[in-house]
Amino acid sequence: MTSRIQAVSGELIIPRVACRYHEEPTLVFGCGREHVSPQAGISLYGPRFVESETRHPASVRIGIIGSGQSIASAERWIDECSAGVSGDGVNLDFPGYSDDRGFYTRPIMDAGWRETVTKNEIAAIAGIKSRRHRFEASVELVSDKMRLLSEKESEPQVIVLALPDELLKHCRTVDYRDTDLGFVHRDFRRAIKAEAMRYRIPTQILLQHTSEATPTSRNVDHKSRCAWNFFTGMHYKAGGTPWGPKLKSNGTLYIGVTFFPPLGSEAGTMQTSVAQAFDDSGEGIVLRGKDFRWNQSEMGNSPHLDENQARHLITQALKRYHDETKQTPRRVVIHKSSRYWPGELLGFQRAVSEVPLCQHE
Repeated sequence: MTSRIQAVSGELIIPRVACRYHEEPTLVFGCGREHVSPQAGISLYGPRFVESETRHPASVRIGIIGSGQSIASAERWIDECSAGVSGDGVNLDFPGYSDDRGFYTRPIMDAGWRETVTKNEIAAIAGIKSRRHRFEASVELVSDKMRLLSEKESEPQVIVLALPDELLKHCRTVDYRDTDLGFVHRDFRRAIKAEAMRYRIPTQILLQHTSEATPTSRNVDHKSRCAWNFFTGMHYKAGGTPWGPKLKSNGTLYIGVTFFPPLGSEAGTMQTSVAQAFDDSGEGIVLRGKDFRWNQSEMGNSPHLDENQARHLITQALKRYHDETKQTPRRVVIHKSSRYWPGELLGFQRAVSEVPLCQHE
Protein backbone atom coordinates (compact mmCIF):
# COMPACT_ATOMS: atom_id res chain seq x y z
CA MET A 1 0.00 0.00 0.00
CA THR A 2 1.31 3.46 -0.88
CA SER A 3 0.12 6.84 0.31
CA ARG A 4 1.05 10.46 -0.25
CA ILE A 5 1.85 13.04 2.38
CA GLN A 6 0.28 16.35 1.37
CA ALA A 7 1.01 19.83 2.57
CA VAL A 8 -2.02 22.06 3.16
CA SER A 9 -1.55 25.65 4.35
CA GLY A 10 2.00 24.85 5.30
CA GLU A 11 1.00 21.87 7.47
CA LEU A 12 1.76 18.27 6.73
CA ILE A 13 -1.21 15.93 6.63
CA ILE A 14 -0.06 12.44 7.52
CA PRO A 15 -2.53 9.81 6.28
CA ARG A 16 -3.68 7.13 8.66
CA VAL A 17 -3.60 3.54 7.57
CA ALA A 18 -5.87 1.00 9.26
CA CYS A 19 -4.71 -2.61 9.40
CA ARG A 20 -6.51 -5.69 10.57
CA TYR A 21 -4.86 -9.04 11.24
CA HIS A 22 -6.75 -12.20 10.33
CA GLU A 23 -5.82 -15.39 12.12
CA GLU A 24 -4.77 -18.31 9.96
CA PRO A 25 -7.98 -20.20 9.04
CA THR A 26 -8.46 -23.67 10.43
CA LEU A 27 -8.81 -26.56 7.98
CA VAL A 28 -10.49 -29.92 8.53
CA PHE A 29 -8.77 -33.22 7.68
CA GLY A 30 -9.44 -36.92 8.24
CA CYS A 31 -11.89 -37.90 10.99
CA GLY A 32 -12.73 -34.24 11.56
CA ARG A 33 -9.27 -33.36 12.89
CA GLU A 34 -8.16 -29.75 12.51
CA HIS A 35 -4.94 -27.94 11.65
CA VAL A 36 -3.92 -24.63 10.11
CA SER A 37 -1.36 -26.19 7.74
CA PRO A 38 -2.54 -28.24 4.73
CA GLN A 39 0.70 -30.23 4.64
CA ALA A 40 0.95 -30.88 8.37
CA GLY A 41 -2.76 -31.75 8.52
CA ILE A 42 -2.51 -34.42 5.83
CA SER A 43 0.72 -35.79 7.31
CA LEU A 44 -0.89 -36.12 10.75
CA TYR A 45 -4.50 -37.03 9.99
CA GLY A 46 -4.82 -37.94 6.32
CA PRO A 47 -7.08 -36.17 3.82
CA ARG A 48 -10.65 -35.07 4.50
CA PHE A 49 -13.14 -37.97 4.52
CA VAL A 50 -10.38 -40.61 4.66
CA GLU A 51 -12.65 -42.49 7.06
CA SER A 52 -15.50 -42.64 4.51
CA GLU A 53 -15.72 -45.50 2.02
CA THR A 54 -18.00 -43.48 -0.26
CA ARG A 55 -16.25 -40.09 -0.24
CA HIS A 56 -12.59 -41.16 -0.23
CA PRO A 57 -10.97 -42.85 -3.26
CA ALA A 58 -9.11 -45.99 -2.17
CA SER A 59 -7.22 -45.98 -5.49
CA VAL A 60 -6.78 -43.87 -8.61
CA ARG A 61 -6.29 -45.22 -12.13
CA ILE A 62 -3.60 -43.18 -13.88
CA GLY A 63 -3.23 -42.88 -17.64
CA ILE A 64 -0.05 -41.38 -19.09
CA ILE A 65 0.67 -39.63 -22.39
CA GLY A 66 4.27 -39.01 -23.43
CA SER A 67 7.24 -40.39 -25.31
CA GLY A 68 8.69 -43.76 -24.34
CA GLN A 69 11.34 -42.03 -22.25
CA SER A 70 9.09 -39.42 -20.62
CA ILE A 71 6.47 -42.06 -19.72
CA ALA A 72 9.12 -44.25 -18.09
CA SER A 73 10.49 -41.25 -16.17
CA ALA A 74 7.00 -40.24 -15.02
CA GLU A 75 6.11 -43.73 -13.79
CA ARG A 76 9.40 -44.00 -11.92
CA TRP A 77 8.90 -40.55 -10.34
CA ILE A 78 5.32 -41.37 -9.26
CA ASP A 79 6.46 -44.69 -7.74
CA GLU A 80 9.32 -43.03 -5.84
CA CYS A 81 7.18 -40.19 -4.50
CA SER A 82 4.33 -42.52 -3.52
CA ALA A 83 6.63 -44.02 -0.90
CA GLY A 84 7.32 -40.56 0.55
CA VAL A 85 9.90 -37.81 -0.02
CA SER A 86 12.13 -36.26 2.62
CA GLY A 87 12.08 -32.48 2.97
CA ASP A 88 15.07 -30.18 3.27
CA GLY A 89 14.27 -28.06 6.30
CA VAL A 90 12.41 -25.52 4.17
CA ASN A 91 10.09 -27.90 2.34
CA LEU A 92 8.15 -30.33 4.54
CA ASP A 93 8.40 -34.08 4.11
CA PHE A 94 5.90 -35.49 1.64
CA PRO A 95 4.22 -38.38 3.51
CA GLY A 96 3.48 -40.44 0.41
CA TYR A 97 0.56 -41.48 -1.74
CA SER A 98 -0.24 -45.08 -0.91
CA ASP A 99 -2.93 -47.14 0.77
CA ASP A 100 -0.98 -47.19 4.04
CA ARG A 101 0.41 -43.64 4.29
CA GLY A 102 -0.04 -40.00 3.34
CA PHE A 103 -3.21 -39.65 1.29
CA TYR A 104 -4.18 -43.30 1.89
CA THR A 105 -4.90 -43.80 -1.80
CA ARG A 106 -3.14 -46.29 -4.07
CA PRO A 107 -1.99 -45.14 -7.54
CA ILE A 108 -2.61 -47.75 -10.25
CA MET A 109 -0.59 -47.57 -13.47
CA ASP A 110 -0.93 -50.11 -16.26
CA ALA A 111 0.54 -50.52 -19.74
CA GLY A 112 -2.99 -50.42 -21.14
CA TRP A 113 -3.33 -46.81 -19.96
CA ARG A 114 -0.29 -45.50 -21.86
CA GLU A 115 -0.41 -43.56 -25.12
CA THR A 116 2.96 -42.93 -26.72
CA VAL A 117 3.93 -39.85 -28.70
CA THR A 118 6.33 -41.24 -31.30
CA LYS A 119 9.46 -39.66 -32.74
CA ASN A 120 7.83 -39.63 -36.17
CA GLU A 121 4.84 -37.67 -34.80
CA ILE A 122 7.12 -35.10 -33.19
CA ALA A 123 9.21 -34.84 -36.38
CA ALA A 124 6.05 -34.24 -38.42
CA ILE A 125 5.08 -31.34 -36.16
CA ALA A 126 8.61 -29.92 -36.22
CA GLY A 127 8.43 -29.88 -40.02
CA ILE A 128 5.40 -27.54 -40.10
CA LYS A 129 6.56 -24.03 -41.00
CA SER A 130 3.77 -21.98 -39.43
CA ARG A 131 4.00 -21.63 -35.65
CA ARG A 132 0.21 -21.43 -35.43
CA HIS A 133 -0.19 -24.66 -37.39
CA ARG A 134 2.50 -26.39 -35.28
CA PHE A 135 0.54 -25.37 -32.18
CA GLU A 136 -2.75 -26.63 -33.59
CA ALA A 137 -1.18 -29.91 -34.74
CA SER A 138 0.30 -30.47 -31.27
CA VAL A 139 -3.07 -29.88 -29.60
CA GLU A 140 -4.75 -32.24 -32.07
CA LEU A 141 -2.12 -34.91 -31.46
CA VAL A 142 -2.44 -34.87 -27.67
CA SER A 143 -6.24 -34.60 -27.90
CA ASP A 144 -6.36 -37.76 -30.00
CA LYS A 145 -4.23 -39.61 -27.42
CA MET A 146 -6.68 -38.52 -24.71
CA ARG A 147 -9.58 -39.72 -26.84
CA LEU A 148 -8.02 -43.17 -27.16
CA LEU A 149 -7.58 -43.41 -23.37
CA SER A 150 -11.17 -42.27 -22.79
CA GLU A 151 -12.46 -45.05 -25.02
CA LYS A 152 -10.82 -47.82 -22.99
CA GLU A 153 -13.25 -50.30 -21.47
CA SER A 154 -11.91 -49.29 -18.05
CA GLU A 155 -10.68 -45.75 -18.65
CA PRO A 156 -8.22 -43.97 -16.33
CA GLN A 157 -9.57 -41.51 -13.77
CA VAL A 158 -6.74 -39.02 -14.33
CA ILE A 159 -4.46 -38.56 -17.35
CA VAL A 160 -0.90 -37.51 -16.57
CA LEU A 161 0.54 -35.41 -19.38
CA ALA A 162 4.20 -36.41 -19.26
CA LEU A 163 4.84 -34.72 -22.60
CA PRO A 164 8.45 -34.71 -23.82
CA ASP A 165 10.39 -31.46 -23.89
CA GLU A 166 11.06 -31.92 -27.62
CA LEU A 167 7.31 -31.62 -28.31
CA LEU A 168 6.64 -28.73 -25.91
CA LYS A 169 9.27 -26.50 -27.50
CA HIS A 170 7.03 -26.26 -30.58
CA CYS A 171 3.79 -25.34 -28.84
CA ARG A 172 4.00 -23.58 -25.48
CA THR A 173 2.26 -20.39 -26.66
CA VAL A 174 1.31 -18.78 -29.94
CA ASP A 175 -0.01 -15.37 -31.03
CA TYR A 176 -1.70 -14.80 -34.36
CA ARG A 177 -4.47 -12.84 -36.06
CA ASP A 178 -7.56 -14.72 -37.15
CA THR A 179 -9.92 -13.45 -39.85
CA ASP A 180 -13.01 -14.01 -37.69
CA LEU A 181 -11.68 -13.77 -34.13
CA GLY A 182 -9.10 -11.04 -34.52
CA PHE A 183 -5.99 -11.14 -32.31
CA VAL A 184 -5.58 -14.55 -30.64
CA HIS A 185 -3.20 -15.62 -27.88
CA ARG A 186 -3.24 -19.35 -27.11
CA ASP A 187 -1.55 -21.23 -24.30
CA PHE A 188 -0.90 -24.96 -24.76
CA ARG A 189 -1.69 -25.87 -21.16
CA ARG A 190 -5.09 -24.19 -21.35
CA ALA A 191 -5.84 -25.57 -24.79
CA ILE A 192 -5.19 -29.14 -23.63
CA LYS A 193 -7.35 -28.71 -20.54
CA ALA A 194 -10.15 -27.47 -22.79
CA GLU A 195 -9.74 -30.55 -24.99
CA ALA A 196 -9.79 -32.81 -21.92
CA MET A 197 -13.25 -31.51 -21.04
CA ARG A 198 -14.56 -33.20 -24.19
CA TYR A 199 -13.53 -36.58 -22.80
CA ARG A 200 -14.51 -35.89 -19.19
CA ILE A 201 -11.17 -37.03 -17.78
CA PRO A 202 -9.09 -34.51 -15.77
CA THR A 203 -5.43 -34.04 -16.57
CA GLN A 204 -2.35 -33.54 -14.41
CA ILE A 205 0.86 -32.17 -15.90
CA LEU A 206 4.25 -33.68 -15.04
CA LEU A 207 7.03 -32.02 -17.00
CA GLN A 208 9.95 -34.12 -18.14
CA HIS A 209 12.51 -31.80 -16.57
CA THR A 210 10.70 -32.38 -13.25
CA SER A 211 10.47 -36.17 -13.46
CA GLU A 212 14.11 -36.45 -14.55
CA ALA A 213 15.53 -33.83 -12.18
CA THR A 214 18.48 -34.62 -9.93
CA PRO A 215 19.35 -32.92 -6.62
CA THR A 216 21.69 -30.58 -8.54
CA SER A 217 19.22 -29.67 -11.32
CA ARG A 218 18.54 -25.97 -11.75
CA ASN A 219 15.14 -24.26 -12.11
CA VAL A 220 13.29 -27.16 -10.49
CA ASP A 221 11.60 -27.02 -7.09
CA HIS A 222 12.63 -29.44 -4.35
CA LYS A 223 11.24 -32.92 -4.98
CA SER A 224 9.04 -32.89 -1.87
CA ARG A 225 7.42 -29.63 -2.98
CA CYS A 226 6.81 -31.00 -6.47
CA ALA A 227 5.27 -34.13 -4.93
CA TRP A 228 2.95 -32.08 -2.71
CA ASN A 229 1.73 -30.06 -5.69
CA PHE A 230 1.33 -33.03 -8.01
CA PHE A 231 -0.42 -35.47 -5.69
CA THR A 232 -2.66 -32.89 -4.01
CA GLY A 233 -3.94 -31.83 -7.42
CA MET A 234 -4.34 -35.40 -8.62
CA HIS A 235 -6.17 -36.45 -5.45
CA TYR A 236 -8.73 -33.69 -5.91
CA LYS A 237 -9.20 -34.53 -9.60
CA ALA A 238 -9.70 -38.21 -8.74
CA GLY A 239 -12.67 -37.30 -6.56
CA GLY A 240 -10.93 -36.95 -3.20
CA THR A 241 -10.92 -33.96 -0.87
CA PRO A 242 -7.45 -33.10 0.50
CA TRP A 243 -8.94 -30.81 3.17
CA GLY A 244 -12.02 -28.76 3.84
CA PRO A 245 -12.73 -25.38 5.42
CA LYS A 246 -13.95 -25.05 8.97
CA LEU A 247 -16.89 -22.71 8.66
CA LYS A 248 -18.92 -21.24 11.46
CA SER A 249 -22.26 -20.89 9.71
CA ASN A 250 -24.39 -23.22 7.63
CA GLY A 251 -26.27 -22.11 4.55
CA THR A 252 -23.54 -19.72 3.43
CA LEU A 253 -22.61 -19.22 -0.22
CA TYR A 254 -19.20 -17.70 -0.95
CA ILE A 255 -18.80 -16.07 -4.37
CA GLY A 256 -15.55 -14.78 -5.82
CA VAL A 257 -15.79 -12.55 -8.90
CA THR A 258 -12.89 -12.45 -11.36
CA PHE A 259 -12.30 -11.53 -15.01
CA PHE A 260 -10.33 -12.81 -17.97
CA PRO A 261 -9.96 -11.79 -21.65
CA PRO A 262 -11.94 -14.09 -24.00
CA LEU A 263 -10.26 -15.86 -26.90
CA GLY A 264 -9.87 -13.64 -29.93
CA SER A 265 -10.21 -10.29 -28.17
CA GLU A 266 -7.86 -7.43 -28.82
CA ALA A 267 -5.56 -6.89 -25.86
CA GLY A 268 -7.32 -4.78 -23.24
CA THR A 269 -10.64 -4.41 -25.08
CA MET A 270 -12.85 -7.34 -24.01
CA GLN A 271 -13.43 -9.20 -20.75
CA THR A 272 -15.43 -12.15 -19.45
CA SER A 273 -16.73 -12.29 -15.88
CA VAL A 274 -16.41 -15.45 -13.80
CA ALA A 275 -18.14 -16.34 -10.54
CA GLN A 276 -16.44 -19.01 -8.45
CA ALA A 277 -19.00 -20.12 -5.88
CA PHE A 278 -18.43 -22.36 -2.85
CA ASP A 279 -20.96 -23.63 -0.35
CA ASP A 280 -20.19 -24.12 3.33
CA SER A 281 -18.93 -27.67 2.75
CA GLY A 282 -16.26 -26.37 0.37
CA GLU A 283 -17.91 -27.78 -2.76
CA GLY A 284 -17.33 -25.41 -5.67
CA ILE A 285 -18.75 -24.45 -9.03
CA VAL A 286 -17.49 -22.05 -11.70
CA LEU A 287 -19.92 -19.94 -13.73
CA ARG A 288 -18.95 -17.91 -16.76
CA GLY A 289 -20.70 -14.62 -17.33
CA LYS A 290 -21.25 -12.86 -20.62
CA ASP A 291 -18.46 -11.18 -22.56
CA PHE A 292 -18.46 -7.40 -22.27
CA ARG A 293 -16.44 -4.59 -23.79
CA TRP A 294 -13.80 -3.02 -21.57
CA ASN A 295 -11.20 -0.65 -23.00
CA GLN A 296 -8.25 -0.55 -20.61
CA SER A 297 -6.70 2.51 -22.20
CA GLU A 298 -9.86 4.53 -21.55
CA MET A 299 -11.35 2.92 -18.42
CA GLY A 300 -8.41 1.55 -16.44
CA ASN A 301 -6.84 -1.88 -15.93
CA SER A 302 -9.45 -3.27 -13.51
CA PRO A 303 -12.65 -4.40 -15.30
CA HIS A 304 -16.05 -3.63 -13.78
CA LEU A 305 -19.59 -4.80 -14.49
CA ASP A 306 -22.61 -2.63 -15.04
CA GLU A 307 -25.74 -3.17 -12.94
CA ASN A 308 -27.38 -5.69 -15.27
CA GLN A 309 -24.21 -7.72 -15.79
CA ALA A 310 -23.53 -7.89 -12.05
CA ARG A 311 -27.10 -8.88 -11.26
CA HIS A 312 -27.12 -11.60 -13.93
CA LEU A 313 -23.84 -13.15 -12.77
CA ILE A 314 -24.86 -13.43 -9.10
CA THR A 315 -28.40 -14.54 -9.98
CA GLN A 316 -26.93 -17.44 -11.94
CA ALA A 317 -24.76 -18.43 -8.98
CA LEU A 318 -27.77 -18.36 -6.64
CA LYS A 319 -29.80 -20.45 -9.08
CA ARG A 320 -27.04 -23.04 -9.35
CA TYR A 321 -26.76 -23.18 -5.56
CA HIS A 322 -30.50 -23.76 -5.27
CA ASP A 323 -30.40 -26.48 -7.95
CA GLU A 324 -27.62 -28.29 -6.08
CA THR A 325 -28.85 -27.92 -2.50
CA LYS A 326 -32.61 -27.44 -3.01
CA GLN A 327 -32.55 -24.40 -0.73
CA THR A 328 -31.82 -20.69 -0.80
CA PRO A 329 -28.66 -19.60 1.06
CA ARG A 330 -29.21 -17.78 4.33
CA ARG A 331 -26.03 -15.78 3.84
CA VAL A 332 -24.02 -14.71 0.79
CA VAL A 333 -20.45 -13.38 0.87
CA ILE A 334 -19.15 -11.79 -2.33
CA HIS A 335 -15.41 -11.30 -2.75
CA LYS A 336 -13.87 -9.13 -5.44
CA SER A 337 -10.24 -8.05 -5.77
CA SER A 338 -11.00 -4.57 -7.17
CA ARG A 339 -13.11 -1.71 -5.81
CA TYR A 340 -16.86 -1.90 -6.28
CA TRP A 341 -18.34 0.62 -8.68
CA PRO A 342 -21.81 1.96 -7.81
CA GLY A 343 -23.68 0.15 -10.61
CA GLU A 344 -21.77 -3.04 -9.92
CA LEU A 345 -22.61 -2.96 -6.22
CA LEU A 346 -26.25 -2.16 -6.93
CA GLY A 347 -26.51 -5.16 -9.26
CA PHE A 348 -25.03 -7.46 -6.62
CA GLN A 349 -27.39 -6.10 -3.97
CA ARG A 350 -30.47 -6.56 -6.13
CA ALA A 351 -29.47 -10.12 -7.01
CA VAL A 352 -29.34 -11.08 -3.31
CA SER A 353 -32.33 -9.00 -2.21
CA GLU A 354 -34.13 -12.11 -0.88
CA VAL A 355 -31.13 -13.40 1.08
CA PRO A 356 -31.32 -12.57 4.83
CA LEU A 357 -27.66 -11.53 5.08
CA CYS A 358 -25.15 -10.40 2.46
CA GLN A 359 -21.70 -8.92 2.79
CA HIS A 360 -19.17 -7.85 0.19
CA GLU A 361 -15.40 -7.65 0.51
